[in-house]
Amino acid sequence: MKSRTVLYGIVLALLAVGVGSAWVAQYQLNSRHANNEEVASNNEGRADVVSEHVTLTVTEGVVKKWQLVVDTAVYNKHDGEAQLTGVTGEFYGASGEPIAHFQSPRGVYDETTKSMTLLDGATMRSVENKGALIQAPTLKWSTRSDRVTATGGVVATVADGLQSRGQRAEFALDMTDVAFTGGVTTQLGASS
Repeated sequence: MKSRTVLYGIVLALLAVGVGSAWVAQYQLNSRHANNEEVASNNEGRADVVSEHVTLTVTEGVVKKWQLVVDTAVYNKHDGEAQLTGVTGEFYGASGEPIAHFQSPRGVYDETTKSMTLLDGATMRSVENKGALIQAPTLKWSTRSDRVTATGGVVATVADGLQSRGQRAEFALDMTDVAFTGGVTTQLGASS
């Protein structure tokens, strides 16, 4: 595997009443007070920053790798995690074009492992791969890999009605090269 330098350009854009303020982070989130964020001193698990309408972008070089838009982000610098609600986003291809869309009611971004986990019923839809749809209780990926892992009862459906189910699936960001494990079944003529 070729060596590559990954630039983690994380931009958290905070919008309040038409005035944008932003946080820029390089490996560690730094914050400043704005109208739509709450900064707290951390006491036993309290959040350091609570923000609304946040955009998180991860790049490789100058090309976007993935982007999230969340309703609420609660960041705790002591455990390096941001608890997210109302998560939507996209994965991008080598040329910066969108290749898949995803959404979930809840998610966790782990700054230490540079990983993102979507929770409580995540869906992901391919832009090109026959509109393939993957639904699972949990989707997880890392900026260190080009693979997504779905767990907890995974259902994958393509536009022609082919549907596969299993306890776990691993696949590329563009939703190709899918590998199911754990009680795998496949059905023709299913609908998404």
